[in-house]
Amino acid sequence: MDIVLTVNSPGEVAAWLTPAVRALRRRAPSSTITVCIPPCTFASGAEAGVVASLPEVDRVIPPKAFLAYLFFGRRPPGWQPGREGAVCFLGGDLLYAAWLARRLRYPALAYTEGRVQWEKSYQVFMVPDRKAEERALRSKAAREQVVMIGDLMLDAVEPKSPDKAAARHLLGIEDGEILLALFPGSRPFELQAMLPFFLRTVEIVAQALSTLNLRLQVLVSLSPFINPDLLAAAAAHTPPGMEGSVAEIRSGGGSSTIEASIPGVKTWTLVTGKLEVTAYQGCQYDCMLASDLALTVPGSNTMEMAYFGLPMVVAVPLNRAEDIPLEGLPGLIGSIPLVGPRIKKAAVHRLATRVRFTALPNRRAGQKVVPEVIGQIQPADLAIPLVELARQPQKRAAVSERLRQIAGSKGAAAKLAELVVETAEGWNERNGRAGDYGDRRAAKRS
Repeated sequence: MDIVLTVNSPGEVAAWLTPAVRALRRRAPSSTITVCIPPCTFASGAEAGVVASLPEVDRVIPPKAFLAYLFFGRRPPGWQPGREGAVCFLGGDLLYAAWLARRLRYPALAYTEGRVQWEKSYQVFMVPDRKAEERALRSKAAREQVVMIGDLMLDAVEPKSPDKAAARHLLGIEDGEILLALFPGSRPFELQAMLPFFLRTVEIVAQALSTLNLRLQVLVSLSPFINPDLLAAAAAHTPPGMEGSVAEIRSGGGSSTIEASIPGVKTWTLVTGKLEVTAYQGCQYDCMLASDLALTVPGSNTMEMAYFGLPMVVAVPLNRAEDIPLEGLPGLIGSIPLVGPRIKKAAVHRLATRVRFTALPNRRAGQKVVPEVIGQIQPADLAIPLVELARQPQKRAAVSERLRQIAGSKGAAAKLAELVVETAEGWNERNGRAGDYGDRRAAKRS
């Protein structure tokens, strides 16, 4: 069986694709798993490399090769999709996945937050919760097409440490220290703007907490989509319009045991004029589990933090709104010299007024559970809610409990895998195609 998935940006790769391919490999161990990466405005550029590193994935088809196959039928060298299989949308444009399924003559499924398009081309729309189900039905999906399976991104959460105490020990955090974790984003433009901004914020927080005799430890959790060159460039420069603190970067740092305990973990030490911070890459879930508080940009990691019950402050600075990528016509207009950035900046600010919440836990709850700081902001604006949470353990505990209730439980990935395999098998039986395709993967292994 050939299972073909589409996925585009860092959030979908880390939070949806990773647990999906693990579950698919368990459910159909002899299948061939191919991941197609359509072009995307929000991509980091590192998606193909990160996807290729997943042991469950057999083949990665990057954007140019994907479009060549979609438009002209030119298969990438060595790719021979069989007669039995399915296409599952996990990100990108629903049209791409529908078109791919038509070309392959496979059934199409999609996992979305309730977004539905080209509904006649899909067999199943899988959704995480009741609100997404209602949205899908309002978008003309038939009731029998929509299946609620739970939040897929929770299945991505797999810390190496068994509990909070073990995670803190692994990171070298002492009893009584408040651990603040920084998550400055997975895309180059985010890291360049947010890393100096966040470092300046924690300088302010550390100074405020020291007057209250509270001990603060800070770490930076780096996305796997960030490479050392991007980190060095971001730490060395504060973009115009953004207040920040630059940092000198040294290799290594932090706990002496973590690199030995978790294969593939990398560490750096960031030194500003006022503090030293360890940056970790490859152990983001242990960082979440160990922490008492987080400062982050919006994204799928806000729901992962909710699973751990990690109180957070979500930062959405619009100081450089013209740098924020937009889809469609607004994004194209923004690239016009001179006037484009001004038009795009105005469009981003208008869009921001229409968005009630950016953090996924707040959106799911329909109310503010964690603080969001949006607009033309400075580090001091972020420091205020961080200090408030840091100095009130009872408030943190209440927020933590509410976040766990919002996040729910795991299990969506196994349900997705079951639906994908059942749909592929049922499709082939109805079309008289079962048995026409030998299991090449099993033959290759034998």
